[in-house]
Amino acid sequence: MLLDDLDWSTVYRRLDAWQALTPQSRQAYVELRPSDTAPATEFGDDLEALVEAEFLVATSGVNVRIHPDAKPMVRAFRLMARHPFREEHDNEGLGRYLTELLVNHERRELLAAVEHRHGNTWLLAEHVSSIDWPRRFATPDPWDDKYPDRALPAARRLVAHLLETPGPMKLRDLPRHFDDVDEGERWAAVTLAIAKLAVFPAFLEGGPPMAEPGLTLWPPVARRHFAPPPSEPTGRTPEQSWAGALLLQDANTVLMAAAAEPLRIRQSDGAFYKRTAEDLTESLARLPEWLVEITDGLHADLRLVRARRLLGGLGLVQHREFPGGRVGLVPVPGAEAWIALGQTRQLHLLVDRWRLEEGFESGRTPGSDVEAVLPSDDDVDDDFDDEALDFGPSSLNSSLRHRSFNFGITGALVGSIEDRATAIRDAVGRLDGRGFVRLGEFAEYEAANHNPLDSDACDLRVGWGWRRDTTENRREVWLNELKGFVMNRMFMVDGARFGLDEERVLVFEPTSVGRFLVGLIDTFEREVPDESGMVVVQPDFEVVFLGPAPETESEVARFAERVGHGVGVLFRLTPEAAFGASAAGLTADRVFDTLRAATAQPIPQNVEHEIRAWFGRARRLRVRRTLIVECEDPEVVRRLSAAGGSDVRLLAESIVEIPSGKLGRRLLKRAAAQGLFLVPPGQG
Repeated sequence: MLLDDLDWSTVYRRLDAWQALTPQSRQAYVELRPSDTAPATEFGDDLEALVEAEFLVATSGVNVRIHPDAKPMVRAFRLMARHPFREEHDNEGLGRYLTELLVNHERRELLAAVEHRHGNTWLLAEHVSSIDWPRRFATPDPWDDKYPDRALPAARRLVAHLLETPGPMKLRDLPRHFDDVDEGERWAAVTLAIAKLAVFPAFLEGGPPMAEPGLTLWPPVARRHFAPPPSEPTGRTPEQSWAGALLLQDANTVLMAAAAEPLRIRQSDGAFYKRTAEDLTESLARLPEWLVEITDGLHADLRLVRARRLLGGLGLVQHREFPGGRVGLVPVPGAEAWIALGQTRQLHLLVDRWRLEEGFESGRTPGSDVEAVLPSDDDVDDDFDDEALDFGPSSLNSSLRHRSFNFGITGALVGSIEDRATAIRDAVGRLDGRGFVRLGEFAEYEAANHNPLDSDACDLRVGWGWRRDTTENRREVWLNELKGFVMNRMFMVDGARFGLDEERVLVFEPTSVGRFLVGLIDTFEREVPDESGMVVVQPDFEVVFLGPAPETESEVARFAERVGHGVGVLFRLTPEAAFGASAAGLTADRVFDTLRAATAQPIPQNVEHEIRAWFGRARRLRVRRTLIVECEDPEVVRRLSAAGGSDVRLLAESIVEIPSGKLGRRLLKRAAAQGLFLVPPGQG
């Protein structure tokens, strides 16, 4: 260990002489290696003082070298000069310091105090940069057994002093704080505290460079330790605000598009092809620019991914294979029951399901209300390949998992989603009556004051083990958990209103939907603004928005072609859009109900007449897969019919149909017994 060559008592005795030197002489001195020589001229007028104080010794008339008695001191100065902790205190710098200071077995011994397995320098650096490290050193357990050193009590007092007094300690002030400790034991305590990485030697800020040696906690640790605790979030007045059921609106947009025409997807990963994604992006509702700029994860590609996964998780879409190997995303039969629901009802069913999956409510079967309006597995046509999409309630939960880290909790909190749910419910409940608050302030306050991970029974392991169980990691995990819940749950389902305050910082306020989601209330009434009179339906079939009306816009998007965003002509009523809406289960009456609720003027007669005609022309034709077998003569037809029984059906004199569309093992076996060998399509 490098510390074996350091003598802090020598440093202390020569401090006055050291501080009397000019900055240039101090710089030249720490750059001089103990075994090298340097021109005497580098030290200028300080040369005589350096020789007299036995810092240097002359080797000739022109060169000098480090005095043998000063070598332990110069090693200490060089160590502090190479690692200026007061200016450079990231974990990379700490790792370099540990690599220089410790050998492998010393790192392993230090890690043994907090780890049950061996680790490397960077793992040790993560522990050392936590406030837990000096606090653990300053308490009797477990260090007494690990380090039965007679200097340990004084070393512990030194660390405790640094934890109680803001700022570092000048080395020259150490004796007056430990005047009751033997001098030899006093400096041994400094060496021990440095060796155990609870204290760091450094040249302190202020005064000429390298003038004042001292002892300090790791600077980020000291900063966090002495920082005032986060205050409760206070109410803010947003200058701009937004609210909406973004995820549900996006999912409905994708579902309606799939009802009109299969949406092409890649077989490799189930993602939309570029052209399909571009067309869908144009149909998505636009968000305010300020919201997109300040919020992560709102780009169109991710919105489409989340919408597709939500639809799959609800069992509303499946893959369908088309001729030529193309695969498309289509609604399952019966999906029109979901589409026919209003957005508020859809929202209630979705949030109710999330309440159960997230542990905010118990006592009912998850998703029971949702299944009441969705098709059962028996209703799904065999033509659909439901193995290509790994969807379902559990994958819905993981695909949209809002947790920033995949962390496991053992002990009292093992597998208890209710404990997590209770903590989130209480955190949201504490916001009642506060109005809009800053998201960051809310998460920081809760992580510091109401963190369910701050428990002796909680053994935290984050990700793949690259982060350790420290106070800082527990705070950061819970802080990100709360932020993630607000942005990836509440944000997506109208669970909160969002805005920017006067300093352009993101603020939010839970809505009744959000309070229902976390189980604070048993039902909710959506706080939807009155959008009546905001729409004009023109005789040329254009739908004009006189101002922002996001709820109406979401509804009109189900049966009209989008041509714009914002204000003005946003939609055009077309036969193709009407046919797609009809295929999805909407009716002309539903269209008129939506338009009449949003416009103060009568719907033009020609528009109403055409819309009813378009919906009247739409028909749903059931398609099934079948196989056609071409036979050479009536005798072969007779033999195949006898072998197939009810599995085959005669269509013409020399053509037999297999209605199931499958060559089952039983049919193949019976046909082979008749000397007939059925060759699957594509095999010649």
